This record gives sequence, structure tokens and C-alpha cells, in this order.
Amino acid sequence: MHKLSDTIRLGNVIPLINAINSGRAVVYVGAGASMPVGLPDWRTFLSECVSRAEAEENGKKAGANPASPHDGSKWVFIRERLDQGDYLICAEMLQMEIGQAIEQYVWDIFGENNNPSPIHREIARIPFSMAITTNYDRLLESAYPGVGNIYTWMDPLAFFSAIKKRRMAIVKIHGDVGNSPSLVLTRTHYRDLMHVSQAFNRSLATLLALRTFLFVGSSLRDHDLLRLLDESKLTYGDECGPHYAILFEDEVSDSYLRLLEKSYGINVILCGEGDGRSNWRTDSVCSVLRSISGKASAVKDNSKYSDVDDPDFTLVDSTSRILSTLMQKTGSDRGIVAFSSSREIHSLNINVEVFANERLEIRRTDREFGHCKPFEYFFHEGNRYDFKTMLG
Repeated sequence: MHKLSDTIRLGNVIPLINAINSGRAVVYVGAGASMPVGLPDWRTFLSECVSRAEAEENGKKAGANPASPHDGSKWVFIRERLDQGDYLICAEMLQMEIGQAIEQYVWDIFGENNNPSPIHREIARIPFSMAITTNYDRLLESAYPGVGNIYTWMDPLAFFSAIKKRRMAIVKIHGDVGNSPSLVLTRTHYRDLMHVSQAFNRSLATLLALRTFLFVGSSLRDHDLLRLLDESKLTYGDECGPHYAILFEDEVSDSYLRLLEKSYGINVILCGEGDGRSNWRTDSVCSVLRSISGKASAVKDNSKYSDVDDPDFTLVDSTSRILSTLMQKTGSDRGIVAFSSSREIHSLNINVEVFANERLEIRRTDREFGHCKPFEYFFHEGNRYDFKTMLG
């Protein structure tokens, strides 16, 4: 049996690692990340909805008049659109038939499961500066329990503020299962998203230009995503990205790989054929994410920062360096790998958190331990620790 690592072509991920360690990496999470826990992809979701709607209509007709024939031609037509891959038209026609009941269908399928998949958990271990998702479910939020900034396309100003202030946030560009008005399901919904919330789309296009994205669980066939990538590429040229995507050999051809790299600046981390196990895809993606996390940690551990005023030296860098030095000085044998917004350090019995106003707060788990601003100081067991000295 071949090793899992033998089926993965990681390629040159140094730009991605550097982006992660400098707070410039964004993860883009698609439906593939939720499928390991039983949630459907977009096509399967629509197929389930069509079958349910047809069965409910037939049941009502049979109850009203058992002898009456059931006209199923409209459902045949909708399924034809589905088979042709015209998912937005399929969803539009489905909503025309069942109205707001489609929102209940969304909740019944995506609303009850809050257990993140192994992919979500591996994503959350990497200090991305922001997480973007097309998924309605709340599995990504469950993997990031400390992140309180959760936005949809209906929150363009909050989204822009998070980009500007480099604040960690989860952004759900197709809406949230618990917020029906935010759900983007049909072609009309997409049209409204493109035109009504232009500020949101401009912010997303800017983020694609300024940050390095890692696409996980996405087939990269979303026309609106590709349009935004086109917009960023046309506006900013080779300054965009680079971006990365985890894909499988059976999803892409060599020509499509070249297209992604040339047209959109997306470098593909390619996973090969599985070994017959049902969860081999999940294991492959998790293996890639662990490899990226390990490489980022290695670079972080070996990095030396001499100028805290350098624009690339972020509060995330500062905090990681502070904690690493703190653990050495206090005799802790546990290293700090990376830091995003909050981290519990059990070996020191403290919790460290960075707040939106860039205040660094260090507390004991049972009582207040310290309170300071970045690059100042705090006391621990009678010893004064000066942040600026620790960073020097």
C-alpha cells in the first residue's frame, strides 16, 4: 500500500507559508469540507429538495383525490436542468413551485449538524487572517469557537472594517442557515447579490487582490468567484495573489490546471488516487493542511524579527514571539506554534487574547493575571517582562 504523502504534489508553497506567517493568508472553504460529516454538495442538495417537493405534492394530490393522475412533467424538466448543471435555474424553478418552503428545506438539511469535520479542525489550526465560506452550515464557526465576528454578504461595512483592521472574521458569502434573508439560492438571489451589495463584492475583490487565498473543498467552478478573480487580475495584474487550491486529479485536467495558474494565479496542490478507503479524500486534504501548518510553524520558529515597526510585523507576530519568550523564561517545555486571536496555554495556566482595539490581555484561567498594551510589560511571579525587550 502506498503512503498517503506519495499521492500528493505539494509544489512550491513558500509564498503561502510566508503569507500565513505575516497575517496575509485567507482560507476559502467550500462544500467539500462539510461532506465528511454527511452534508451534501450543491447538486445533491438540490436533488434532495426536488425529490422532497415532488413527494409532498404527490402526497397532497393523492390525499385529495386518489384517482387523479399526477402531472410530473415539471419535475422532469427541473431534473433535466439539474443534470445539465444549471443549478441556479433549477433552484429558481424549485422556489417558484414551493415558495418559502425551500428555506425550511435548507434548515432541515444544514441547520441541525454543528459538528465540524476533520477538515474544518485542521483549517482552524492554521492562523489564517480570515475565513471565507460559501456554505450555509455552521461547521466552520464550530471549529472557531473564539471568533465572534461572523458576517454575511448583508454586512458589507463590517466586512470591510475587518479587512482594514486585519481582524479575524468568518464571512459567509452565500448566507447563513439561521438567517433566511441572507440565503443565496437562486439566479435571482445571485443577481441581487451582484448588484444590491456592490460594496461587499468590491471588498471581496480587493481581498482577493491583497491576500493569498487557500481554496479548500471548492471545485473552483463558481462563476461568480471566477468573475471576481477575473476582476482582481484585470485590475491589479501580477500583483494579485498568488493563490492556492487543494484539488484532486479526477477533478481537473492538465489544461484546466494551466488555466487556473495563468488566468487566476491559482497554484494547485494536487492529490492523487486513493487507496480504496471511503475517507481517503478527507485524509488527503487533512494531510495537506497538516503539512502546511507544519511548514508555517517551522518558519515561524526560525524567524528573527529585528524591527517591530516594520509594516509586515503584525500583532500576530508580536504575540507569538512574546509567548515563545515567555515560555522559555518561565520554564515551560511547551512551545507556541502560531497565534491568531486567542490561545489557551495550559502549561502556564493562562489565556492570551488580542482584542479588536489591539489590546493584548493576559489572564490566569481563574483570576486576572495581567493587562497591558502591545510592547509594554507585565509581571509574572515578581518578575517584570518587558515586551519590547522580548521582541528585540
